[in-house]
Amino acid sequence: QVLCLDRAWIMSDMEKLEVWSARETAILSGGGQMEERFEQFLITDLPHYHLMRGSWRHACRQWIQRCRRCADICGVWERPLFMGGFREHTDADTDVYNVQTPSLFIDLRFPRARDVLVSQLPSTVQCVGDLTTQQLRLLARQHCFAGYSLPDWSSGSLAVTRHHIIDWNYSAQFPRSRPNQWRVQLSEDRSSFKEWSVAVDEFGQSVYMERWQRRPEDDPGRYLALYRSCGSPAVLVVVGDRFAFAEDRGTCPIVDGARGGGCAVLADAAADCGSREALEQLVGIAGCTGLVSSGDGRMPWTIERSTHPWLEG
Repeated sequence: QVLCLDRAWIMSDMEKLEVWSARETAILSGGGQMEERFEQFLITDLPHYHLMRGSWRHACRQWIQRCRRCADICGVWERPLFMGGFREHTDADTDVYNVQTPSLFIDLRFPRARDVLVSQLPSTVQCVGDLTTQQLRLLARQHCFAGYSLPDWSSGSLAVTRHHIIDWNYSAQFPRSRPNQWRVQLSEDRSSFKEWSVAVDEFGQSVYMERWQRRPEDDPGRYLALYRSCGSPAVLVVVGDRFAFAEDRGTCPIVDGARGGGCAVLADAAADCGSREALEQLVGIAGCTGLVSSGDGRMPWTIERSTHPWLEG
């Protein structure tokens, strides 16, 4: 009887996370419009262009030397609303930490349905190798990506192209086919901004929109941005009292039988073909965030949220 209840609980949470993951993809694509509505772009603007060629460090150095930076969206942002294709996510179902300096960023997105899994993990879990196959599939349904936000004012208003150094959903089999490129609409007091996709539908409206709101610990006048100069990619950013860190998976596996990209899809394919090694590699990106300061019994630099939840606290 206990075993049956446990299975029912796992299936219920898996269904919730499957819905969350599929909806995130549907919203970002504007209900499947992104491919057909975004045809004119530079190949060098693709999110994984420099990552795939190993040229991201050289590109970052060039952009910084040429002052290709922007303070307008520097901050610690949460996401009250993400909408596109007649669907939406809010901060009620997704906990987002978008820590953006004038150059480097780390963006962490945790479905709240995941919290049930985290609360049930035994204390013996200390690495991805300690997780069951089902737990790995569940944790595949979150998001962490980091890189460089490249600003452009050539159209008369601010547009941003994000180049990904680290990406939870990256796969050499299925690299992202359209740029992560959007227009910025700042509120008058700069406490919020809207991210409008440059891809538009038949009515001239952006296929998706994200609204960002400053978190209380935000202070855009105080920031730090670092990336690892050699070896596997890693990024550390600090804005105000919020830090975020991301370190890439050691290997990005090729998954036999996979029909598409995204960590969740690839993890399911790896589980189906019995490739435990690939499954662990896919969930290998360590992304975390917390507060720099101490308080309320909390030590400085304590991890609050992590893609590897056994690191929290």
